Order: sequence, then structure tokens, then C-alpha cells
Amino acid sequence: MVEKSPLNLLQERFRDDPWKMMVLCIMLNQTHYKQVDRVRDKFFEEWPNPEDAADADGDKMREIIRPLGFYNKRTETIKKFSKEYYTGGWTDIGELHGVGKYARDSWQIFQEGTIPKEVTDKKLIKYVDWISKKAA
Repeated sequence: MVEKSPLNLLQERFRDDPWKMMVLCIMLNQTHYKQVDRVRDKFFEEWPNPEDAADADGDKMREIIRPLGFYNKRTETIKKFSKEYYTGGWTDIGELHGVGKYARDSWQIFQEGTIPKEVTDKKLIKYVDWISKKAA
């Protein structure tokens, strides 16, 4: 088991379910983790896997993630990302719809166990610093 950092990042908590971790990264774009915490459980109760999320009723998804803002775009992104995720054919998570630098960096850190160059997110930088100190 991987030791957990004191940062309590969502990516750490969901590293054992890569699809959920990536959906959380999409949700975290331009919003605070406390807002994501408010909708996360209900979202995953409704759509526990990428197949369900890809086929979700858009209106229902929009309503659940409305508190995050950008709910129309997020719904479209999550549905398309989920479909591409489960249909496969990709070799790099960055190929999938909606995966930007933050999500890609998160994937590399928490799924691949590598540290990407030039991490720019403040919380990811703190995590990388924590990992580096643990390894020293």
C-alpha cells in the first residue's frame, strides 16, 4: 500500500479507481475541492463506472454537477471522456477528451508513479515536494 500524504488530495484517495480519479480532475478544473466533495458521492452513486457515465442522462448529470459551475461543458466533457476511456484504443491518457495538463500530471503521478516535468498546480507541487522528501 502506498503511504498517504498529509495533503489528502482527491487523486490520492481515488488512485485505486483511475476513471473516477480522472473524472474528479475534470470536476476540479476551475473550482475548489470542497465544491467537488459536495457532489462527488452523489455523482458516483449515479454513475459508478465509465460505461454508465458515457450513457448518462445529460440533464440529470448537469443537475448534480451544477454547483461546480460550467455544468453544461463539464457534462459534455465527462460523458465524452468516459466513452473514450472505456472503449480503449488510447495509449496515453492525454489523448482523451477533456484531459489537460492538470489531469495528465495527476495521471502520471498517481497512476504511473512518475513525476512530470514542470508541474504547475499548487497542490500537485506540494505533493511532489512531499514525495521527494520521503524518498530522500
